[in-house]
Amino acid sequence: MSERRFAATRWNPLTRFAFRFFIVYFSLFIFPFPFLYIEYSGYVLQYYYLAAQWIVPRFGAVALKISEPILEHPTGSGDTLFNYVHAALMGSVAAVSAVVWTAIDLAAFNKPAHPRLYECLRILVRYYLIQMFLGYGFAKVFPTQFAFPEAGSLLRAYGDSSPMGLAWSFMGYSTVYQMFTGAAEVLAGLLLMFRRTTSIGSFVGIAVMSNVVMINYCFDVPVKLHSTNYMAMLIFLALSDCRRFFEFSVLNRPVRSARLDSLIFPGLLRYAAMVPKTALILYLLFMNIKNGSEYFKSTRALPEGQPYGIYEVVEFARNGEVASRPAGSAGAWWRMSFSRYGYAAVQSADGYVYRHYFTIKKDTKKLESSRRRTTTGPVETLSLDYTEMASDKLRIEGDYLGEKIRVLLKKVDSKSFPLAQIGFRWIQEYPDNR
Repeated sequence: MSERRFAATRWNPLTRFAFRFFIVYFSLFIFPFPFLYIEYSGYVLQYYYLAAQWIVPRFGAVALKISEPILEHPTGSGDTLFNYVHAALMGSVAAVSAVVWTAIDLAAFNKPAHPRLYECLRILVRYYLIQMFLGYGFAKVFPTQFAFPEAGSLLRAYGDSSPMGLAWSFMGYSTVYQMFTGAAEVLAGLLLMFRRTTSIGSFVGIAVMSNVVMINYCFDVPVKLHSTNYMAMLIFLALSDCRRFFEFSVLNRPVRSARLDSLIFPGLLRYAAMVPKTALILYLLFMNIKNGSEYFKSTRALPEGQPYGIYEVVEFARNGEVASRPAGSAGAWWRMSFSRYGYAAVQSADGYVYRHYFTIKKDTKKLESSRRRTTTGPVETLSLDYTEMASDKLRIEGDYLGEKIRVLLKKVDSKSFPLAQIGFRWIQEYPDNR
């Protein structure tokens, strides 16, 4: 059954209730899209965010009996307690709205279907998914979402990695594979742009998003809530053509062509609506390609004014006494890694990485770190001076845990690691599975 025929038929009571639930839930989840793209909309939307920050914690405390603090904090995670309570609030509002809507409809209207609202919801969901697929897709086509494992990741043992870190290293290792997955996401977004290709676009999107959802769930990537909602929206778009697809591809039966005329923009209005639609599509494509290419160029350039890469300790002196580097030598440094993002880490002689996580201060040529020796102890601030003696040599000195240290380091070629050395091979006499 096509989108147009589905909208025109009489829906059963369960379908009507489900539609009323999801039109409210999806609208709340999608908001403030598309108003985010309107200039100066932030002045108004800030009040929406403030209202959410006030309502969500109180809903969690009163309705869900959550005793711990429910705070919105920008950590990069989409799976915070605040996010889940917010989703529960939206689901509760949608459920109550569907019940009230159904009661009013039975008492006064008894409408068999909501064809125009159905079409409006499909349009809203389509364009929300389009900007999502293009955003994530071009971040992979211009391979910037997942970087090749940096110095710190190359030193870290598998067992010290988080599941998400392992997934990021896997995706970042192969630029071609990352671009391939991005092209699939861009394809899904492009197909969703047009009514004629929405069904195939939703099927492609489901295939792509199912892989994303499984990675998020199985590797503990904190985008589980959002990706699950994206999948639900794609299934919603695909439902109207599932029967036709099944009859054609599985039962090998002829099917009638889908009616693509619009209830919202009939006749000449449909052509008038193509102007803002074309402008929005071109804007999304232009901005994603522009931002993706510019960010890709910035990530290819080596960081200026700071060390970068992996350095091996040539000499480690503590209180003027040079220490050797036997296995397990307490406190002695072995290697250091310097990230392009302004962080440095130490690998000690016993192989442990990130004994200290330093911030690189390029202006003052210092490495700074803060830590507690015990969970309740005072915060200790470490500050070490670094000097770039040559392009491949570095000296670090200063007070380190109550001792005067001087460390001489020499840069190591990152490509000396097997992960960076081994590329594609047609012929392999033996599997190289280390």
